[in-house]
This record gives sequence, structure tokens and C-alpha cells, in this order.
Amino acid sequence: MLVILSPARNIRPDNQCNLAVERPLFPEQAGRLATILSRCEPWELESLLDLNPERALDMSVCYRQFDIEAPGTPALLSYYGAAFQNMKPGDFTPEEHAFAQEHLRILSTFYGLVRPWDGILPHRLGLDKRFRVDGGDLYAYWGRRVASGRPVIGLASQDYTRLVSPFLTRRDTLITCRFLIQKPGGARGTVSTVRAARGQMARFIVKNRIENPEELRRFDWDGYRFIEGRSDADTYVFIRA
Repeated sequence: MLVILSPARNIRPDNQCNLAVERPLFPEQAGRLATILSRCEPWELESLLDLNPERALDMSVCYRQFDIEAPGTPALLSYYGAAFQNMKPGDFTPEEHAFAQEHLRILSTFYGLVRPWDGILPHRLGLDKRFRVDGGDLYAYWGRRVASGRPVIGLASQDYTRLVSPFLTRRDTLITCRFLIQKPGGARGTVSTVRAARGQMARFIVKNRIENPEELRRFDWDGYRFIEGRSDADTYVFIRA
């Protein structure tokens, strides 16, 4: 069973971490993207990457200095966003580190399929269709490389899930977890609450070493409960009252 997550837009390298890092699965492909982006002027990166002028200049320097041989810092400790903050990987035990490395994957437009302890460098690249490689978008660039070959628990956004879903076989299962809040007008989620719940679900999976999707139904963080009547084989719905 694999758990897929979207990356955070922001990266804060954890230079205090003394954990050994793994080499990313697709360094050459990431290096090629860095080369393409290094040819962009900072003002072009502002628009393409949705950055202010100062951050665009910083990213221009990062791409021009990108070195695929540099060790980087662990992805799970470097991505900075609600999902990763709620996962709280800083307190994982060595056994939980190993479980996460085997079962968690971060879908990255820049690195492809990222394992938690893969060493990554600062980068930023969304799924903007204006960015083309060999005439195609980033879905085409990564193609089958990020296919898992195992049952997948979807904790990623719909856009990022599309990096994987076209390549699942009939024997594979994609179970998407939805997190909603019950309100007078109906149950719905917000970006911040959904991201937090996804991080907590990933933490729940790692802390409990879950490998059977059925066990996800026990998730009960912050009032969320599995709702049988709203769920099916492909979608697990959790609602907070």
C-alpha cells in the first residue's frame, strides 16, 4: 500500500537534521527541469511560479546553482505546509522512518515521485500548463515514471493525483480520502482543514503501521469520523460534526 501526498509550495531546508538521506529516484529528470528553468529571467519566474520579485530572484539563483549531486535535506522535513506540519515527522521513531520511506510518496512536478527521506534541494514548480518540455506538459514529462504498481491511498489533490491515476491497472486500487465538515448547508471542506486532515491521516498510518486500507476507517482525529453511508470502495469519507 502506498500513500500519496501533494507537495507543499514552500520548502525550508532542515540543515540541523542528522538523518542520512537517500538519492532521489529521478535526479537526471529533475536536473533537466532545473536547466530549463535556469534559462528563465526572474521576471518570467514571477509569473510562471506565482512569486513576488524577491522570491523569484531567489529561485532563479537556486535553479542556476542546482547540483544533482548535492545531498539536500529530507523531503518530509523540508516541505513546509499544513499537511506536513500536521504529520509532525520530527517525532517519528527509526522504525516509523523506515515505514514512511516504504509507504509514503510525495508527488512532485520537479522530482517526480519523492520518498520521505530523499534529499531534496529548494525548488518550486506547479502544474501550470504554460511550462512545456518537448512540447508537452508536466503530466506528459513524468508519464509512467511515477506509477506505483501498488494499491494507493489518495491524500493528494486531484491535480496531483492525475500524475498517478492514469497508470493504475485493473488490479490496483485507488482509495481517495475526503475530509468534510458538517455545516447547516451541508458537508464541505476548506483548503486549510483538508490539508491538516490529510497530514494527520498520514501520521495515523505511519504511527499505526497500517497496510490494510480497511483500518483507515478507525481514523478519528479532531472529531472526524468515517461515514459508511457516504463512502464506497473507491472513496472514504470522513466528516467532522
